[in-house]
Amino acid sequence: MQIILRCKFCQHMTVSDKDEDVCLEIDAFEEELKFVCRACKKENKLKLTNNKKSEPLPRIRISR
Repeated sequence: MQIILRCKFCQHMTVSDKDEDVCLEIDAFEEELKFVCRACKKENKLKLTNNKKSEPLPRIRISR
């Protein structure tokens, strides 16, 4: 399997063709994908879910 990763900081693309090339972490507990860019050495995190709580709707009143 070939994995291609693109860094959000330096835009460098890493292509894996060996098992030792790239480490892509799929964290089901934290619900995110993580990898470290080989060019700039920064960690990239991608959230898999949107954990923002939705705002409740305002109360509706009938005015006369």
